[in-house]
Amino acid sequence: MSDSSKFNSVKYALPVLDTGDDDGSNRPSNLTGIAGLTFVDTAAVTDGIANNAEAVLSFQHTPSGKDVFFKAFIETFTETYSSNFNEETVFGRTDPIVTFKNTTKRISLSWKIPAETISEAFENLQKVQSLAQFLYPNYESIPNALTLSQTPLIRLKVMNLLSKVGAGSSDPRQDAATGRNIQFGQLEGYRSTNSSDQGMLGVITSMSVDHNLGNLDIGVVQTAANTVLPKMIFVSIDFMAIHEETLGWGRTQNGTKFNASLFPYNINQTDELSENDHAKYGMGSTQKYQLVEDLRRKREAKEQACANSQANMEKNAQLARNRYSGMFGGARYNRDRRRVAKLLGKQSAGEELSKRKQAKLNALSDITSGRHTDIEATLRVNGCFDDMAPPDGGGAIDNMGDNIVNFGDVTEL
Repeated sequence: MSDSSKFNSVKYALPVLDTGDDDGSNRPSNLTGIAGLTFVDTAAVTDGIANNAEAVLSFQHTPSGKDVFFKAFIETFTETYSSNFNEETVFGRTDPIVTFKNTTKRISLSWKIPAETISEAFENLQKVQSLAQFLYPNYESIPNALTLSQTPLIRLKVMNLLSKVGAGSSDPRQDAATGRNIQFGQLEGYRSTNSSDQGMLGVITSMSVDHNLGNLDIGVVQTAANTVLPKMIFVSIDFMAIHEETLGWGRTQNGTKFNASLFPYNINQTDELSENDHAKYGMGSTQKYQLVEDLRRKREAKEQACANSQANMEKNAQLARNRYSGMFGGARYNRDRRRVAKLLGKQSAGEELSKRKQAKLNALSDITSGRHTDIEATLRVNGCFDDMAPPDGGGAIDNMGDNIVNFGDVTEL
């Protein structure tokens, strides 16, 4: 499978040199007889810049994972941050009471797509076609209709200037053996990659494509009857960012700090606290914060799963009490168990149950389990009483990296 991030201006046709004096016999067969064309015998010079320096724009269509890359001939790149507030006018007060709603980020991006060869002109048109397709949603087929199943989310990456938080950044601290100043290390450690999956998540709200058909200074290439390839395409988009983390400031014992310090350009800012954390944990404040936040998210997800499990078991227990109480409750319970066993037996034999029978099996399984399930014991077996963050300030270990973080120091972040 070819790497879509690499550029090859002779991918679809090998260009030949045309001095303008020949009879067209040296041209590619599909271009023979077309006057006024000038070909080159080498690939586009800009291929090397895009491939080696990775000066590219990337778009990834998140529902499919497909991506498309363009050389970074950027005309405009504008970030607009808009803070929205509710204003309430109060009698006798000079100014309204202002309540914060949210801050949004929008990107205006326009770029040129030049073609130095016929092949590159064809590939450019192909890439713009792919990008246009990314703007449409996913559908799923249901009987006699199509239903919308997924929004056309896009990851847009503009080198290091627009990417998701944490993309391509590295720790600015240099190895002590180098003896370099940490500020130098901060610059040297600032890196970005052309991975399309590292782009900022969002949606393209508008897109315009100018093929320059009427621009005589640029023109087009006619490759066959009724077929032209633009030599230069102008594309402009408006992009609305969707942040994947909650952005804001929080008060700590060491002052007020921004909770996503790499936003928006992934510059790892060092300070005295970061130096102390390096000495204590072997990681900077940003890394430490991210590790603790990851553990918090894991704990919250586990607590929610346990709460859902407990609520479900309590519901089943109540249903069991209602159904199996009274004089004939025991007989009804035994009959339900036989029904469950019979349906499970059919499944084990490879029989596909109807929707009605499957729903009956699910309901009876839940109710019968509610009669004898020890809720507390089940939760304990599932680890729901394990404390991932000891309240006494003990250490918690990240299972992914075995990094020990003292949760008593969380407020220092």
